[in-house]
Amino acid sequence: MGFIRMTVTYPPDMAKNILKAERAASVEALTQAAFHLRNTMRKEIKDSIHSPTKTTENAQLFKVNKDELSVDFFLRDEAPKGTPPAKYLAPLIYGGKRDQKRGEV
Repeated sequence: MGFIRMTVTYPPDMAKNILKAERAASVEALTQAAFHLRNTMRKEIKDSIHSPTKTTENAQLFKVNKDELSVDFFLRDEAPKGTPPAKYLAPLIYGGKRDQKRGEV
């Protein structure tokens, strides 16, 4: 399965010196921030794309790395049929012109 990936992380020297309780709180904070970002992205997708499919709405994923105190964000680069969401959602993140979905033409 292919993905477009973006990583958010603590500075390495800071991540090494965090105590166990602080690490657990940091992981929880990263997880909550990632959920918030995912929901914000889902709302932006609904506002920017006419009649998005469930595959499009749920194209963004994340994975929290507890050891490195980082979050990897992904856009699905595969689709069961049609154009993969990463192809037409990437311009919403990186800027630029977005190609229309087949149903929007």
